[in-house]
Amino acid sequence: MADKASRSGTASSGWILRLTPTAAGFVSIGDPSFRHVVPLEAASEISRQAPEVVASMKAFAAAHDLQGDRIVIFVGHELAYLTIIDRSQVTGAVSHDSMRFAVESVLPLDAESVEIDFRPSGDSILCVVVTLDPLSAMVDALEADGMKVCHIVVEPFLLLQRLIESERLPGDALVNRRANSGATAWSECVKLRNGLPIFWSRCVDDPLETSRELRMASAGAGADDCSQPDVVHRLVDPGDGGPPIPDLATREIPVDGDDELAAAAAQLLGRRREPWFELRRGVLAKADPLRATRGSLRAFLITSAAAVAITCVMLSWRAKQYTTQTRVAEDAMRDSFKSTLPNQRVPAAILNRMRSEHRQALGQRRVGGDVDPPTDVLQVLRPLIVALPVDLELRVQSLRIDDGEFSLDVDLGSYNDAAAIARSLERSGFQIQPPSSTRGGAGLIRTRIRGVWDRPEGTPR
Repeated sequence: MADKASRSGTASSGWILRLTPTAAGFVSIGDPSFRHVVPLEAASEISRQAPEVVASMKAFAAAHDLQGDRIVIFVGHELAYLTIIDRSQVTGAVSHDSMRFAVESVLPLDAESVEIDFRPSGDSILCVVVTLDPLSAMVDALEADGMKVCHIVVEPFLLLQRLIESERLPGDALVNRRANSGATAWSECVKLRNGLPIFWSRCVDDPLETSRELRMASAGAGADDCSQPDVVHRLVDPGDGGPPIPDLATREIPVDGDDELAAAAAQLLGRRREPWFELRRGVLAKADPLRATRGSLRAFLITSAAAVAITCVMLSWRAKQYTTQTRVAEDAMRDSFKSTLPNQRVPAAILNRMRSEHRQALGQRRVGGDVDPPTDVLQVLRPLIVALPVDLELRVQSLRIDDGEFSLDVDLGSYNDAAAIARSLERSGFQIQPPSSTRGGAGLIRTRIRGVWDRPEGTPR
């Protein structure tokens, strides 16, 4: 029997989390009779379900007045593997990184999708491999909620380690234990040598299947023949011995599994035991410096994003208002021009023309003042002709000049020539509108260029 007194004190204020692809089971370390199981819909969706699992566990703890924020995660055969790697298969020094890639040669797993721990044993290396999915998502969800994941261990190995250290099980032994995973009963077989597991398998809880697995374990991992083991050490929960194993000598060891595992977990939390294989490392042990302030940062980011979105909407609305007002003002100027000067064409640069007309009107209202005469055509024509590029071939179809404004229709060889002419005119002091071009006959480009002569300061009219 486990000594419940050994779980007294702070080490007992914690939880065991049994994680499988189909369920997350919580057991109180202080009192293993308190259990809470949360079914999982699918392992691929654990990242979505993990926060719900943690919330359910915390609600269960609050309902039963159970304390503790430290977690020991137990994994079994569903998520973990035991394999033996020959030293010759390891490239370079033996390390967790090199072993992770060595595992790829014996298991159908990618090095990036697993975490490992290992123990050298002679010329071989015992290696336990665990898949990151769904462990990583569950660890993140627990720690995001303020829980502390202290250890990740293989459940049957921790139980065997406790039994060996308490001298209830020899270090060289063939062990069988029944285990339940949801509604299915399994039979686990482990071969120990020098106090370490060298073979681990699981089969359906059937006497004949169990006998076959034990014979294979006795012969050695990967052996084709099935030898007869001397004796099988069978771990029996009180009141649940199971059917006898045919043709094999057995020695039953009474074990209260939950109580023993709770005591072993308390020893881990109290730092009175080191597990054979510690999987709380690498990706599964990454420190998160923002964990304490993650909630505040999330609220700040949401608020900032909302503020930026509101600002963008307001700026867009104001820009639309300004555009509408500008359009209304331009329409009003055109209407005013048509009503005031009905016999003249509405110029493209309506604003400049309205300013000119406004200045003329002000000049007429001056006492004794003179009205400025309109811009002389030659003062526009001369700089216009000089500004045309001399290296371009063009054919002038028409040219109209009206009080500083001009409209020039030319035939060009390419669209690029229109842009060159516009740039040259702008450099000479003209305000140019974007040219409009259409394809004419004989492969020529018919282009209309409109602009206004922007007189340099001091230039006479």
